[in-house]
Amino acid sequence: MAKVISLQSGRGHPAVEFVRDDGASLSIATDGARAFLTWTNSIGQTFHSVGADKAGRPLAFDYFGAWSEAPANRLVALQDAVSSAETFLSVGIPDTQSVIFTPE
Repeated sequence: MAKVISLQSGRGHPAVEFVRDDGASLSIATDGARAFLTWTNSIGQTFHSVGADKAGRPLAFDYFGAWSEAPANRLVALQDAVSSAETFLSVGIPDTQSVIFTPE
């Protein structure tokens, strides 16, 4: 994630995407402190992270060359997002005690 955080354009930091052999993917967008996660499972269903901040500022990020934005109520702490990615790469599902997902 340090490499992603070191990169920035007018659209924000670039999102990073992890893809497993079964076709499932997890993308993480960040501003260096908060993160937005999108998970697509192996059968193509999509989910996004759920955050606790209902009134905070949204997260602007670069999603593969396109300006994107996630509302504050979908953001989690960056370290929790990294733990979620580690779990996803290990077992294929990114749910952790700190990061939960809801269907799109």
